[in-house]
Amino acid sequence: VDPENVTGKVYWVSQAGDFPFVGMNTDDCTFTTCPIRAGNRQTYVCQVNI
Repeated sequence: VDPENVTGKVYWVSQAGDFPFVGMNTDDCTFTTCPIRAGNRQTYVCQVNI
């Protein structure tokens, strides 16, 4: 499968529950080349301000 769009999310896990990081850009195509091709190694870097 070669997805045209890829998303990523970061959560803070605590005893009270899992909380998503508000304001994070979830469009991973902003941080890497899309579309992603099956069988090709690909990485991306995304800074998350805490």
